[in-house]
Amino acid sequence: MKRLIILILLLIAYSSFSQTQAEQLKGLSVNLGSQHQDTAKVNTSIKIANLLYHSQDYVNALKYIEESETLAVSLNYKKGLAKIKHLEGLINYDKKDFINASKAFKASKLTYSHLNESIHVAEVNMDLAILEIEQGNDALGLKYALTSTKEYEDREEYHKLIKSYDKLIKSYKPINNNKAIVFSLKKLNVLETLNNTNRLIQANKELALLYNEEENYPKAIRYLNNALSYDKNNKELQSDILPIIGSVYTKKGAYK
Repeated sequence: MKRLIILILLLIAYSSFSQTQAEQLKGLSVNLGSQHQDTAKVNTSIKIANLLYHSQDYVNALKYIEESETLAVSLNYKKGLAKIKHLEGLINYDKKDFINASKAFKASKLTYSHLNESIHVAEVNMDLAILEIEQGNDALGLKYALTSTKEYEDREEYHKLIKSYDKLIKSYKPINNNKAIVFSLKKLNVLETLNNTNRLIQANKELALLYNEEENYPKAIRYLNNALSYDKNNKELQSDILPIIGSVYTKKGAYK
């Protein structure tokens, strides 16, 4: 572990981390060096690995994960192991190593299930859903996704639900526009519950563009007009939306 602390300090000095990231890494590394071989040390190591993951430094992130996992196993720290395997899955997914990503996600899910951590099971299920959808396993991906979103709905975890729908829309958009529309409509319903004007405008616009891709011009125009209706006097919004409406009417042949 000392070797990795030194490595992190060198990375901070010679890498392109943002100032905030560098300060966080430095602080965490200092804390790690003074901690005992206990669960707090595992959690600090996970935080460092997570920062490295978000900086796309996958090699060093995986080194920290390996060290963290060894300590967590020796302590029989199940929740720490579940976190570690989830993060390992995310890193392998980003590296396009889908086999190891799937193994890590499933190991994390199993441990969270044994701990009755249903909200974390839902998070892992959503990552499994995206992984399976992108590999063409649509039915299995949808099964994971529906299980995950139901958990969020039951708990009224609306922000996590929206984030999940965003992931599904992004995954389906290149391969199945109609399913992207289905999840866009679900996302819109949740946003209406939250009554967030800016996000409602953006969601209506995104949905309109999906309908435009399907050449469903009446619905495209409907949702573009919906976007405008949330802030009718906003000139910047009008300059963004009105040309798109004009373009859709042109495709429709309604030149006037």
